[in-house]
Amino acid sequence: MSVELTDREHQIIQQLILDRWNPHRINKKIANHHGLTINQVKYMRSKPAFKAEHDKQLANVAVSQFRQYGNQIRGYSRWI
Repeated sequence: MSVELTDREHQIIQQLILDRWNPHRINKKIANHHGLTINQVKYMRSKPAFKAEHDKQLANVAVSQFRQYGNQIRGYSRWI
């Protein structure tokens, strides 16, 4: 059984990924930005489908950053 996420949930996942380096009061930031209550955001983030999609997208970001920085490191190693 596959549960589809709403557009708002996809936007929130992107916001979580982009703001992962500054997680201070992230639920409040998301609630204010999307016109939700903090409890609605907490509930949304607790759903298994939301967590799975967040983890999948975060892994994709991590892989792409690793590739980007790995290429930079290999490029710099030629000059060392």
